[in-house]
Amino acid sequence: MSAPPQDLTELAVEAFVYGYPLVETARCTRPAVTNPRHPLAGAVNSFRHARTLVTIEAARVAEVVCPNHDTLYSVAMLVDVGREPLVLRVPRTAGRYFSLMFMDAWTNNFAYVGLRATDGVAGEYLLVGPGWAGDGPEGMPVIHAPTRTFFIGGRLLIDGDADLPRLRALQNELALTPLSSHLSGAIPAAPTVAELDLPTPDPAVPDPLLFWEWLRVLSQAYPPHPDDIAYQQRFAPLGLLAPRSPYVDADPALAASLQAAETAARAYIEEQSTGAFPLRNNWHAVPELFNYNVHHLGPGTIDDPAWKITDPARARLVRAIASRHAWAGNYAYEAFYPYTHLDADGEPLSGEHRYVLHFDQPPPVDAFWSITMYEVPSLLFAENPLQRYAIGDRTKGLRYNADGSLDIYLQHESPGPDAESNWLPAPAGPFGPMLRMYLPRPEAFDDSAWPLPPIRRIS
Repeated sequence: MSAPPQDLTELAVEAFVYGYPLVETARCTRPAVTNPRHPLAGAVNSFRHARTLVTIEAARVAEVVCPNHDTLYSVAMLVDVGREPLVLRVPRTAGRYFSLMFMDAWTNNFAYVGLRATDGVAGEYLLVGPGWAGDGPEGMPVIHAPTRTFFIGGRLLIDGDADLPRLRALQNELALTPLSSHLSGAIPAAPTVAELDLPTPDPAVPDPLLFWEWLRVLSQAYPPHPDDIAYQQRFAPLGLLAPRSPYVDADPALAASLQAAETAARAYIEEQSTGAFPLRNNWHAVPELFNYNVHHLGPGTIDDPAWKITDPARARLVRAIASRHAWAGNYAYEAFYPYTHLDADGEPLSGEHRYVLHFDQPPPVDAFWSITMYEVPSLLFAENPLQRYAIGDRTKGLRYNADGSLDIYLQHESPGPDAESNWLPAPAGPFGPMLRMYLPRPEAFDDSAWPLPPIRRIS
């Protein structure tokens, strides 16, 4: 511990930005494995299904921000695939939008199965952890996970309450089975949490240093790509490479530097969340938000320079920003998520005023589009008398203008019976809408081909 405290703090800021996505993934997924009261709790290494659209209360309990109101979620936390490969069974979805996104412990989206990636056909896939060698059963594609724990985020498009029985039936056809059970036909016994090799922080570490303890145990359990090893080893003076926790009775200078760095790094990520990307008509519209993965591009991903951030420093920053504001989001070629809390004049959106969002042409997509309303700063749905949290191409009664253009009204009070079909109710205070475009066409990223319209205040 001979380094000056200022040097340690600067190094620790780097380490926080680097490791924040890894810790955030554990924070988001571990409770569903260890807490039986979690909304998505269930058997280990199996799918958990949201049987209805996300509610405000469920999003709050699960600590999910910006939930969608278009798809049913089916998620799986595969927490120890190093033990044995798993067989994934996927149903035929007959043209309905469906996607399984595979994300490793560092938040790299490393594979896709679904309408875009695999034409929505039924199939079986062998899911294997790092270091696994060999072939799967005949005709079964292999998906290699970079870390032995990873997350599958499934989205299945819903078209009204009457659609729920069919969607639930499709969810029931999703399955994960240990390879040995698949081959033998035996009914597998799900492992218990106690049987899993879950990295766990030392319980004696004080709360102010708990982030660093989590980063220490997780980064050792889930090593990064070999290209990052040398960068990671720079953090040895912070105790992150130590085999046993140095934070239980930490050197005061180290503890002070780590706590100062965490405060500074969190502020830096928030600042860069807006400063690192240019606005597009006052929208945060960032196609590169998930392009930090350059090493683990498996089935269903697009291995093209246009979808890669090749500067490692920027990739680490963008990854931290994505983890903070859009954890488990998609590559933009799968789903594009422009978001704003500003009107056309750069003023914060508020339910004190009335606004219109005018599309000369509807969002260009090959699947579907919607606009979801969120309260700010909670980023949860806004309560309203219609119980309408999103509006889009499946909204019953949506009215287009005679020339094919479309006006969406964003305001707290109803715009009146003649316009209520196009009303997206806003809270009384600050708000921010998100435009979701699933399977966006190339023009969605090009203002000269399809201008992303600003939100204009009308009173």
